[in-house]
Amino acid sequence: MSISKAALRVLRLELSQLSAHYRLPYAYQRRLTYPLPPYSMILGFLQNLVSDHTSIKRYLNGNSKVDNLPLKGIGVAGHFHSKAVEYTWMRSFAVESLNTRRYEIYGFPEHPGQQIPVKVDTLERVELVIYLEAEKEFLEILEEAISNPQPYEIPHLGRAEDFVILRAVKVVELTRTKVKPKHYPYSFWVPYEEAQQLKLEGLLFKIALKAENRVMQKASRGKGSKSSKPADPMLFSEPSPQGPIWRVMQNVPVLLWEGELPYAIEAYFDSEKEIPVFLQPTQYEYIGKE
Repeated sequence: MSISKAALRVLRLELSQLSAHYRLPYAYQRRLTYPLPPYSMILGFLQNLVSDHTSIKRYLNGNSKVDNLPLKGIGVAGHFHSKAVEYTWMRSFAVESLNTRRYEIYGFPEHPGQQIPVKVDTLERVELVIYLEAEKEFLEILEEAISNPQPYEIPHLGRAEDFVILRAVKVVELTRTKVKPKHYPYSFWVPYEEAQQLKLEGLLFKIALKAENRVMQKASRGKGSKSSKPADPMLFSEPSPQGPIWRVMQNVPVLLWEGELPYAIEAYFDSEKEIPVFLQPTQYEYIGKE
């Protein structure tokens, strides 16, 4: 393979999970899972590892120890051995449900509140390779912090019970090169524009990249609705002199590529893992047709 551009230094994390559920936000009765974690989950995972719950902007807009050195890009590759379907109860702990609804089984109180049986898709024996692009100084800070984690919670991706085993952390160099046609034993998130340029085939998704705080004077559930509550139950509000601040997820279009490459393409390549790498910029604005 001939190198066409200079090498790119990135931080590579190798992770494994015995089980995982990366929930699609609006799947309820059947809790569907993405085959790979969205970028926003990776950012939350990093926050937990380095014990920083102050603001994810620290990683996107510049580190507190090294000014103006943001996290520039994220790449995700992975595979899983099998998928299982769990059958479980989902319960509501909303105050209004606890006060008004109570269930009994054979005359004994069972659970106060609203509950519903649901199916949950679960990935088994997950292996992930994550790439983080940033300046050299920032990569060194992240490598040190992740190699000696002091998490607030047990490191996990997805559900709290889906803990992560950190296999390896290493700064590596990616080369921009012609990638040979073959089957690569991973699935990849590929940024939509790059997937179009390379003519890769796969399923299109919109996945969460990061959260943004927006001041919103009034939010509506839709046309004809009199409610001032937001339509999105994932939004989180907090007081502000300008009005309520809503936590809004910024989504990006990506292609789920399953590693089948019938022709050569030009892309970044990890020569140690022998896989191509596709980096999603963290500072992103999609311009195109919905």
